[in-house]
Amino acid sequence: MVEYQERLRSLALSDDHFVGSVLGMGHDTVEISRSHVLPIALDRSTEAHLFFGDETSIASADAMIRALPAGAVVFACFEISSMERRWPDSEIFRPEAVRWVDRAGRAGSALVSWLAGQSLPLEKTTTAYVTGEAWLCAIVHAHLVRERGFPPRAVRAMPYWKSRSKSL
Repeated sequence: MVEYQERLRSLALSDDHFVGSVLGMGHDTVEISRSHVLPIALDRSTEAHLFFGDETSIASADAMIRALPAGAVVFACFEISSMERRWPDSEIFRPEAVRWVDRAGRAGSALVSWLAGQSLPLEKTTTAYVTGEAWLCAIVHAHLVRERGFPPRAVRAMPYWKSRSKSL
């Protein structure tokens, strides 16, 4: 099997058309555009929308925020490994609605600590969207439901990945 894979690799690398298409040279072009696919269905019946997550959540939250009506109340907070990981305001649709929290320890811990001190819109007129690392999604969901009184259906979580590190 290894010999077969090596043979295919050598054939592919000796084919200028293949190499050019892989590298984006020649007549092939690459177009990059914002995604219009939303990772979680928006609840358009609520007045306020909260977005929480980590670095992997920023693009999807931004896409969801762009899909909301112009007058929707939006609040977002992302836990990031360092403040250098923040997205520039020019790259975010509603930068005034976004907060950043420095990660300290296990994913989600700093975000939940920060959330505990925040005043949030009334839970009966709000939907929260939580994306990112699995543990972060679980503890933010638990905090919003158990500590803040959100109905479970008003907190929509979608974990994207799971940390394998036991030390965090």
